[in-house]
Amino acid sequence: MMGNRAYAELICSRDKEAERIRQKRLFDTYLRILSSLGYLFEGSLLDLGCGNNAFVEVAQEAATLRGEGIDREMINFETDPLPFEPEQFDIVTANALIEHIAAGEHLFQEVRRVLKPNGLFLCTTPNWELSYKSFYNDPTHVSPYTKQGLKTRLKSVRFEVLFLEPHYICKPFFFFKLPFRWKVPLWTRSMICVAQKQ
Repeated sequence: MMGNRAYAELICSRDKEAERIRQKRLFDTYLRILSSLGYLFEGSLLDLGCGNNAFVEVAQEAATLRGEGIDREMINFETDPLPFEPEQFDIVTANALIEHIAAGEHLFQEVRRVLKPNGLFLCTTPNWELSYKSFYNDPTHVSPYTKQGLKTRLKSVRFEVLFLEPHYICKPFFFFKLPFRWKVPLWTRSMICVAQKQ
């Protein structure tokens, strides 16, 4: 049986160009959402669970960003403080990471600590209500989130949730407003969130 570390290494060893394409599509999705909310994707970026650093590279090429990533080989996200000064970053991303962290409150508090005032936290995670049958097919998944559960967790560490919708990739903004968007897994069983430090 494959251990958690071996599984994580397998995921991180994906073809780098294919991973860049996936991360570019995710970046474009974040860009559309932030633009629709009246925010810019600029300043300093920290990508948590960065894998091969493809998201940071894509973001730096496409926007006015200074970015860096940190992955689980460098830090224990459940117990270690992030190795950065307080209020250092404008944006922190955690793409498909929080479902792998048992002690989520610690990570969210650390995200808050390293974000500048009014900084943005962007994350994606499976939506337990739609992914419960396959969630544990990934042996490194430990913390399922529902829409309300994620919102409650973020509010508990003083984030305002600006956007929490199904994770439609590169779709027009109206897809996020479909009346049945949470009931049927049309194109996604995940959700995408934008929260602001209060």
